[in-house]
Amino acid sequence: MTVSDFTRECHIFQEGGRAIVVMRDPLESVVSRYLYEMKMLGRPADDFGGWCRETAERHKEADKYFFDEQMRGMLEGTPCHAEFFKWVQWYNNAFEMAKELKMDLHVMHHDDYKSAFKETVAGLVDFLGRRGEVNTNANINFATLDPNLFYTDTEKSRIGQFIEYMALERTRIETMRYIESLTHTQHNTGGGETGGVVKSDSQSTKLQGWKYRHENFPRNGWCQEPAEEYTINEKKEKGLLFVRVPKAASSTILGVALHIAHHVGEKNLPSKRACSVSGNHWSSIVLERPYLNSIQTNGQSFLWAWIRDPETRVVSNAFFSHVSRRGMKPTDSNIIGMLRANNYQLDFLNLDVNGRVIVETAQPPWKRGNKNKALRLSEDQFETELPKYIDQVLETYDFIGLVERMDESLVALRLLMGLEATDILYVNAKSAGGYDDGSFKKKCYKIKKSFISPAVREFLDSHQLQTGIVGDRMLHEAVSRKLDATIEELGVDRFQAALGEHKFLMNKAKEECAHKIIFPCSEKGVRQKEESALNCYRADAGCGYPCLNDIAKEYSSGWN
Repeated sequence: MTVSDFTRECHIFQEGGRAIVVMRDPLESVVSRYLYEMKMLGRPADDFGGWCRETAERHKEADKYFFDEQMRGMLEGTPCHAEFFKWVQWYNNAFEMAKELKMDLHVMHHDDYKSAFKETVAGLVDFLGRRGEVNTNANINFATLDPNLFYTDTEKSRIGQFIEYMALERTRIETMRYIESLTHTQHNTGGGETGGVVKSDSQSTKLQGWKYRHENFPRNGWCQEPAEEYTINEKKEKGLLFVRVPKAASSTILGVALHIAHHVGEKNLPSKRACSVSGNHWSSIVLERPYLNSIQTNGQSFLWAWIRDPETRVVSNAFFSHVSRRGMKPTDSNIIGMLRANNYQLDFLNLDVNGRVIVETAQPPWKRGNKNKALRLSEDQFETELPKYIDQVLETYDFIGLVERMDESLVALRLLMGLEATDILYVNAKSAGGYDDGSFKKKCYKIKKSFISPAVREFLDSHQLQTGIVGDRMLHEAVSRKLDATIEELGVDRFQAALGEHKFLMNKAKEECAHKIIFPCSEKGVRQKEESALNCYRADAGCGYPCLNDIAKEYSSGWN
């Protein structure tokens, strides 16, 4: 169905107006459809797999007609792919229709009714201009459906990859919470041939949560040294020390860091300037370990980073660096050749080198001589050596967030640092279908959607690849468990309330700011560096901050 057909089906014939889009977890949606269909047919709902195979057979000829060989490869191993195609295409059409008809759009998520009912309803009535007319304190019980009973982890991963590949830009943004959860699921329990073989203390025992280690000092002690506003102070030893792991949402989180520094500096510094932030990929700050311990202990620095599931990171890097920017054809052999599996993130974050800490590496890990040795371990050293690197990273950093748990990580960071809810608002710096920041060869490159073919999937599951990322896998699992412990120690009710508030504000940000953002590259791929400089903190980091600041002012003045 085309967007025009979709518009006629919706009986909408003029521009303007409002539209509300309600999204539900795709796994739940398809299972719900299956249960409904079995009920209507009077059949027992005891063979979900058989129903999926029936739908696949039903659409076999249509698949050959509509999809090329590459796309059909994506469908292999994706259960009920016809149902998931309809799911993602419906949202593609809905968002494109709203865009073409210039409609005000409000997006709601079914699961938010359960986790943040009051904030979700408040956002809806505010969008409708009916504030104060609806009781947002109602107690409603929602039926629960556990989709995990119907899908294997491998199937969920394939479904996530399929949805990500099919989704247009707005659909992809809105479904990212589902995509990240699905593509991350396969390896939560160890995954691959080497997964689960190596156990560190942090994996076999319950981890403590992240702690704000400066309780005896001012909560914003790291904001003592003002930097030039809206820039990154590349050589500062104090302040927000953000270690940017490439292809781990580093530009987006750098935007958050700058947003925090600007807001906290404006409230706490006499000059009202932004606090010091360090966050370049390759600039170098080398500190003696005792000195770093000192400035961390007295609250003059906050050392943090973000990491990503190692499989999705290496695939993303291959497509971004080589397919999008260098024009490499995404053949199986080309993509497999670019999948570097070398415990990249663990080495990047394991900063100790001969008793010193490199806060930002002077060179990429593959050029700096493997000084940390994490890249040179043999398999028989994994069990004894890798846990040491992981424990050292967890002890050194004040906080590490996860791309797959973006909003949870940000809310935990906010509560630990004593920040305002509006300090952690963000806009994604890069997304498939858009353009990069225009810095590479001073040209805008369209970001191609990544996908995983059966051959690439086979290589990702191979002993060769899994052995090369076992350290990154262990680190990712340890950080995820540490985040769980942090939420528990902060208080689940307190955390959920803050998460609901964050989601409410993020929805507001999407509605209010999406059409106002000026990226370094336009929608047509034209560089607009001067225009974006007034809308972004640096390159494509923190774009849209003037609009986010307006939302913060409105919210602090009593708007809710």
